[in-house]
Amino acid sequence: MYVTKSYFNEHLEVQKEIERLSLLHQNSVHSSKLLEFSWILYNLKKEDYTNTYIFREKNNELLVVQDGEVQKGKWEVLILSNSILINDGKVEMLYNIDFFCDEGMILRKENMQEYLILVKRNKNQWESKDLLEIFNGFYLSYEKNQRRFDNIDLEPNNSLIEFEDITEFREYSLFPYVSILGTILLVIAIVVFVIFKLWSA
Repeated sequence: MYVTKSYFNEHLEVQKEIERLSLLHQNSVHSSKLLEFSWILYNLKKEDYTNTYIFREKNNELLVVQDGEVQKGKWEVLILSNSILINDGKVEMLYNIDFFCDEGMILRKENMQEYLILVKRNKNQWESKDLLEIFNGFYLSYEKNQRRFDNIDLEPNNSLIEFEDITEFREYSLFPYVSILGTILLVIAIVVFVIFKLWSA
């Protein structure tokens, strides 16, 4: 289940890839990318059983599925520490989020060099590939995401702008109005301050 130090000792290139992805600081979890998808726990031994995790918004419920059998647990993202608390219905564990993207995530057990690799179930079928292929896919997903926001003209009507999710689109759409409102409030505050000073004099 875990990718451990003993595995790294025999596969140094895998350890280097994890370190490279971790240094990208791509560890913010977007709810629109996380919730309701099927996340498959990568298993080094393909013949062994595997678990599927489904993070649900309602009550932060976690469904852990193995061979159709469902175990209910809980999950919680701890934003300030870039960590995620996972209770699989049996044990509660704290993991550092070392990397997160559209295709998967790398979770490291707190204060340990033991990693969980979760891959999103999709047409790429990452769960059937080796770790180097998976990490390369993670990096390509990261690069694709970066290109969407690098060197673009931020004019309101620019059709080239792409958004990661509906939340970012709404934030971008509302920005001009929020900026105007902030300016108005600032002007009102200055006027009130001046009136108060004149009145006091």
